[in-house]
Amino acid sequence: MKKLALFCLLILSLLMVACDHDAVQPVDDENSQETALFREQCQSLVSGRWILDDSAALAHIKLQYCFTPDGSFNGHALIMKRDSVSVGGKKVVTDWESVINNDIYGRWNLLYDSKLKERVVIMQYASTVKFHSNLFFESVNDSILKVSVSLGGTIIKMRRDN
Repeated sequence: MKKLALFCLLILSLLMVACDHDAVQPVDDENSQETALFREQCQSLVSGRWILDDSAALAHIKLQYCFTPDGSFNGHALIMKRDSVSVGGKKVVTDWESVINNDIYGRWNLLYDSKLKERVVIMQYASTVKFHSNLFFESVNDSILKVSVSLGGTIIKMRRDN
């Protein structure tokens, strides 16, 4: 019985040591060299006021963001739509209808995602609807901020709003 107990104890300790050494350590993207370099190069350029104002025949979107150096953001989101209907055999468009018209705020950060091998802008919304969003960072300069919602997706161009 003692031999069996010692044998079980030996196996348990070997498993614990094996698990400890074989465990994959999580990647700490928050403190990686790539993230530090990305922030050094772009954080001051991203900080500031940005606007996206785009219209089509049946849709209008206006997003305003103010990214502060301390990692908070605030702004406003306005999304409107209208429909094309037939009245008396003629096509007409209806009046604009507001789909979203909300102030927005939360926290933002720049991060290099080592799994995707991409630079991202992390957006944690704390306003009306709380959600988390990662935008794929394309580029930034003094007047244009380019991001995309999906990898290889449509590029969203925001202009600086002085």
